[in-house]
Amino acid sequence: MYKKGVIDRIEDGRIAVIISEDGSEKFNLSVSFLPKDAKEGYWLRLEICGNEIIGIEIDKEETDIRKENIREKFRKLKKTNLII
Repeated sequence: MYKKGVIDRIEDGRIAVIISEDGSEKFNLSVSFLPKDAKEGYWLRLEICGNEIIGIEIDKEETDIRKENIREKFRKLKKTNLII
């Protein structure tokens, strides 16, 4: 089964906390299992068997879309003077 997830945070430089797209699942994974260029905020395509991640790759398209959505929200907030 494949799911999307985001690297929510990296704890102590060792453990990546990955949250599923719908927020219903959380995975703790050694950073050594992440793709080389992965970092916090990156979206991933996860191959899951049972309750375990058995494959993982960066979803660059989803990451770019989500980053642009955040940038757009900040632009709107700046226009309303809610952010200085």
